[in-house]
Parts: sequence; C-alpha cells; structure tokens
Amino acid sequence: MGLIPQDKILHIKEAFDIVDVISEHVHLKKSGQNFKGLCPFHNEKTSSFVVSPVKQIYHCFGCGEGGNVLHFISKIENISFIEAVKYLAEKKGITLDTGDTAKKDEYEELFKVNELAVKYFRQKLKESKTAQDYLSKRNLNPETLEKFAIGFVPEEWDGLLNFGRKNNISPELLEKAGLIIKRDKKDGHYDRFRNRIIFPIVSSFGRYVAFGARVLDNSLPKYINSPETQVYSKGKNLYGWNIAKTNIPEELGVVIVEGYLDCITCHQYGITNTVATLGTSLTKAQALLLKRYTDKVVIAYDLDAAGINASLRGIAVLVEAGLDVKVVVFSGSKDPDEYLNKEGKVAFVEKLRSAKSIVDFWLDIVKPENLADLKGKLKLFSQMLPVVAAVSDDVKREEYRKIISARMNLPERLIREQIESYYEKLYNVTVDKKKETAKKPGVTGRDAKDLRTERMEKQLLVLSLSDIETAKRVKSFVFPSDFDDEAVKKIFELIFGYCEKENGFDYSAMADELEGEARKLFTEVNLDKVEYSEESRIKAEKDLIKAVKNSRLEKRLKEIDVEIKKGNVDKELYNEYMSIQRHFKGSKTEKQQGVK
Repeated sequence: MGLIPQDKILHIKEAFDIVDVISEHVHLKKSGQNFKGLCPFHNEKTSSFVVSPVKQIYHCFGCGEGGNVLHFISKIENISFIEAVKYLAEKKGITLDTGDTAKKDEYEELFKVNELAVKYFRQKLKESKTAQDYLSKRNLNPETLEKFAIGFVPEEWDGLLNFGRKNNISPELLEKAGLIIKRDKKDGHYDRFRNRIIFPIVSSFGRYVAFGARVLDNSLPKYINSPETQVYSKGKNLYGWNIAKTNIPEELGVVIVEGYLDCITCHQYGITNTVATLGTSLTKAQALLLKRYTDKVVIAYDLDAAGINASLRGIAVLVEAGLDVKVVVFSGSKDPDEYLNKEGKVAFVEKLRSAKSIVDFWLDIVKPENLADLKGKLKLFSQMLPVVAAVSDDVKREEYRKIISARMNLPERLIREQIESYYEKLYNVTVDKKKETAKKPGVTGRDAKDLRTERMEKQLLVLSLSDIETAKRVKSFVFPSDFDDEAVKKIFELIFGYCEKENGFDYSAMADELEGEARKLFTEVNLDKVEYSEESRIKAEKDLIKAVKNSRLEKRLKEIDVEIKKGNVDKELYNEYMSIQRHFKGSKTEKQQGVK
C-alpha cells in the first residue's frame, strides 16, 4: 500500500468520534466538557486520562501519552499508524486511494508474503499423511486446523524459496519476513522451517505476522519461531489473541498457557478466552495488552521446574500491570493439552474456577523444610514482597497479607509494615489508615528558575491554543526561536503556521503533525485545566509575552557578556548591550512605581 492522502486521513478521523472509540477500551465518565477514565497505557488508581470530544484528542496526565483517534488505536493495539488508518477505514467502508501505485509499502508487502506462506504450508499439510497423522494423534479436528490455519513444511531446503519465486516474491522480501535465511559462506538462501508443523501467528486484526514451528518427534529444538520483523514483535503479541479478545468472560478473564498446542486445544474445547506466550517470558507490553481488556488472568503453565519459574516471573509482570492473577495447578497431567484430553472441559473449567491465589501458589510450591525456621520464612517473604506489594487493590493486598501471616506464622504487624512500606515506594503514595494520598515530589536536579520557565511556556501555549486570534497576537511578539525546549519550539511553529490559514485550529490534525514529546506536550496543554476570565486572560497574555521577551533578552545579554570577556566588542554590539540594559532598568523602575 502506498502513501495515504491527507484528505483520506481527515475523512477517516471525521467518521469517528474519539469518545466512542476510546469508550470501547476505557470506562469514561463525563467531567465538565471532557471525559475522564483510568489510563489504559499504565497502571493507576486515580483517573488521569482525559478525552476531549470538542478537540478530538486525548491526554494522560499520568504517563504523558496523547494524540488523536488514530494514535489511540495505534497505541492500544500495538500496530503502526498506517495500520490504524486502514483498520478504521475498513470499519466505515472507506476506500483508501493510495495515490502513486508504483510506490509500494514494504510493510503491506510483508503481510502479503505471510499470507502466501500460509497457503504454501496449508497445501503441504494436505500432501503429507505423516503430518496429518501427527495432528490426529494430538486430537485436533479438521475445523480446528482450519480455524488456526495450521500447516506443515516438508524436509526441503528451498521449497518455500522456490514457491516464492514462482509467485514473484523476491528472496530479499522472504528474508525480511523471516521465512528464509541468507547463507553465511556463499550466495543464496535456504528455508528457515523444515519438516515441522507450522502455527501461523495472527495479529489483533487478523493478519498473519509470523510463524511458530514444531518438530513431529522428540528432536531438538522442539520449537523454532520467526525472528522479529517490521510487522512482528514477539514481546507485543499473544498467540490466539485475535480470537480471545472478544471472548473474555468477566468472572474468569483470560487464560494464559505456554504452548501453541495448549492454546489450540483449549479453543477446540470451547475455552476461547485462552492465549499463549510466544517462546518468551511474559512481557510488560503483553501484560498491558491484557489489562486493556480484562482485570483478571489465570496462568495455566506446565508445572515442571521451568513452568514454575515461568509462572513466578509471569505473576510479577501481570501484578505490576494491575491484573488480578491466579494460577492453575494440574494433578496427573503435565499441561492443559493433556489434562483436557484426559479429563474434559467440565473438569478443566472447574480447575480454572478454583485456581490458587498468587500467595497460595507461591507457598504451595515451596518445600516444607524451607519454612522450618524464621530465617527461611523471612527469606521467602523477601522474595514475595515485591510482587505482593505491587497489588494495587487495597482489599486484595490485605487479603494476601493475612494469608501470608497465617500460613507462615509471622506477626501481622511485621507483614503489614513491610508490604505497605514497599507499596509506598513503588507507587509514590503515603498509606494512612488505608487512605492514600499522593506525595508531592520535591524539586530534584532542577532549579526553581527552570521550573518557572517551564510553567510560563506551558501557560503561553495554553493561551495560544485557546483561539486563533490570541495565537495571532502572540505571534506578533514571540518567535519559536525564543524557546530552548525543542517540543515547545515545534508546537509554536505549528501554531504560527495555522495563523496564516483561513480556518481556525484543527487540533486532531495538528496532533498528526507532531511526534514524541512534542505531541505529548501538545495534548497536555490542550487539555490542561487552566481557566481564565476575560480580564485575567488578557493580563496573563501580556505578562507571559513580556516574560518570554525578557527571557530572550536575558539570553542575548549573556551571549554578549561572553563576547565582551573575549574582547570582541564593536560599536554595534555595545549599543545592543546598552539597549538591553536600559530595557531591564526601565522594567525595574516601572515595577517599583507600580506601573502595569
């Protein structure tokens, strides 16, 4: 897909109300002209996420994320900006005219390559009785194989490579998709996957982004996976998520398993709220993705040594994301796949409902001799402390404290003090009789003048963005070069550019023209609560313009001082120096006389 014309992007944004779109992911409440809710991008207890239906932008005053509806979809679903545009266009049936068809988007091409690879793998499965027999022994039915597009690749070094050539797919593009590997010592490539069952990995929006591959016997490595590509990051994806995200029961949340076959078998038995990690420990990005859709997760890993360690690591990541975590313990089976095929769906669901709390699981897997003395108990508690203290729910944290105290026979006071102390440091709050108030951080590493300058610049941005006429007046006295902060400079350049246009501000379109810190600052000052009466607004405008001018002159004065010390003084520079000095002397006199 080529470049998308700006008028099409505008059309797409106009077709959606940002409040409606964000409400599908965040519970929003009316707050004056705006809406507020808990930020989906970081763990918080007090709503700091603000959405403006008037300006069609959002900003979180906790983590700083902000933008328009396209930025939100891109962030919440871990997809590119272009994919977000395409996704919303498809929802409204808007056709995207990509302009110059000769200029192809490599990002889109990689999706096409993956789709072609799926067709190849599916065809090879139909041709292989050995692969079909293996899958049959794993009790996977034809409907499940079709649903997950499971395939097979024979023992060939160039099967997919040749298939790509026949379909006009270059080796370079196949390599970028992670499907073939460049030879080290001579020219050419070879297929990455050989003689393996293939599990296509699908994005949130149903597009093939990568592949997992399993051997048919006990040879090693048992699994190999696609490398990271432009369209795939294993730490940001979950296997089966495209199906699970719309099938999450409120009482159970999402079930997390380790392997592809565990996940597929769960789905075949109707437990469609199941996802699998992708050959890696759970990541913060995966945990936050889950948190956007549910508050509850159940870990159902193998309970061998590796599975236990993975469960403990996963618990820590999930709890820090604000999720309520439980762990399933299987008896008589090594993993969900085996348990379901032995015991059936009813027994498995009962296991999910009776899953252990994180504290009970932790204590149950510890050998009794490790709790035989006080030293052993305190060592174990120190290991549990960071996880238990990260639980943001006060009631749940108190419940865990009581379990720890009772089961480990440790004083409740000691447990409470340790947990709450760690909790205070982690969330920067003060716990006082279960009421939490945010601490006011002191000025660290920055002097008061820097902070005053920052506040002044933000206030001037707020005023300038309030309406186009104010911006035009500010433009008459202030220049973008007056500001040292690059984000502030870029926003003022954008504001002053709009001053030359006939129409007023288009805040959503302006957000598209900014990136990174500049966009975060832009949405922040737009949704800031600073309010002025007409009289106070005019005064603030004059005072802020004057402050910026004075700041500019102070900076220039320092530059001239440096030149004077170097002996580089001419008449013109001397006159400029004296002019600035007279300006500040006059300002000081006016202030002493009370002149406004």
